[in-house]
Amino acid sequence: MNLSDYIKHGEQQRSTGKALAEYLGIMPPDLSAAKNGRRGLPAFACVKLAQLIGEDERRVIAASELVTEKNPERRAVWLPFVQEIAARAPKRAMAATKATARKVAKCCPAALKQVDATSRNG
Repeated sequence: MNLSDYIKHGEQQRSTGKALAEYLGIMPPDLSAAKNGRRGLPAFACVKLAQLIGEDERRVIAASELVTEKNPERRAVWLPFVQEIAARAPKRAMAATKATARKVAKCCPAALKQVDATSRNG
């Protein structure tokens, strides 16, 4: 799942984006920007969102970081979290997660080799 999916799930739990933003302690325009892939969420908001929707906090934080981080080396740091998620995800979600991992890996050839090895083994 990506950050937008997590936010949509949170909106279902809280009825509206405004209510979710209030619960997370952020401004509604910031939540909207995160939902539309223009920015990530602060770590504290990721943790609160994960707890609300019953998701692993690391997954939501990693999804948020992958939206915002442009530095290839730093993006590669999040790759193991994406791979871990892919290893535990259902088949349908696994394909989407591996696609996200490939996007991350484009910026770092070493990371791409890790994704390929995981794909062959998983």
